[in-house]
Formats: sequence, C-alpha cells, structure tokens
Amino acid sequence: MPREYEVFDRRNAAPVEPGPVVTLQKRANWGFNRAAFLALGEPRAIQMAYSPEGAVGFMLASPDDPRSYPVRRQSAGSNFQISGKAFCQHFGIPLPGYAKRFSAELEDDILWVDIKRHLENPEDDAESTHNGQADEDSDGA
Repeated sequence: MPREYEVFDRRNAAPVEPGPVVTLQKRANWGFNRAAFLALGEPRAIQMAYSPEGAVGFMLASPDDPRSYPVRRQSAGSNFQISGKAFCQHFGIPLPGYAKRFSAELEDDILWVDIKRHLENPEDDAESTHNGQADEDSDGA
C-alpha cells in the first residue's frame, strides 16, 4: 500500500522568526544569535553570571569594565560571540564535543540560559548542532 504524503512548497511556508538562542561552543566560546544580541541591546561588551541552579546569565556591560568580555561578530552570518574559557573553568562547566544550543529568556535585563541538563549529562547531544554557529568556533579563546 503506497504511503500518503504531501510535497513541501517553501514558497508557501511562513518564515521562521527564531527566539533568542545562546550556544556553548566546543572551545568555550558563547555564541549569540541575532535575536539574543538584540535582546541584550546590541552590546559591545557582556558580563556573565552563574546561578547555582544551573543557569548562566548574560548582561550588557561597559567595555571598560574589567569583568566584561568584548563581543565579536562571527566571520559569517549575523551571529556574535564572547570568550568563556575562564568562566567555564571557574564554574566547572564541561565543554561539549559539539556546540550546544540553549533557548534564552530575558529576565530583568539579564539573558538567562538553563544549562542544568548539560551539567547533569555533558555527553548528551540532543541539543547539539553541527552547522554554522558551531563551526564558527575558530579562534580557540
């Protein structure tokens, strides 16, 4: 018996407007999609915070603040990144084999990502990506 199917026609598909997404890249860089960058107010620098409940927060900061990290535009596309190696080492956040994506929520001007599942099982690739943003992780910061 033949299967029933419908051929996808991209001309009729509504464009997807992604929400804020933050990516922990394999070399400890934190990547931000355009929506996350805009939610933070298009920052030149970002401060990071860690919650013992397993959440990481990102907030707008002055580039002159010694606790801030400069935001760099990734070489391709409209994504941005900051270095996070010292942050991950300090809080014992394991680095993934591939980039892990986390949905982000803005709360009181802080963009939060829940990394609890990653902390409990760093080898779980359910949230991993092997495209674009993950492969942009080239400077080893």
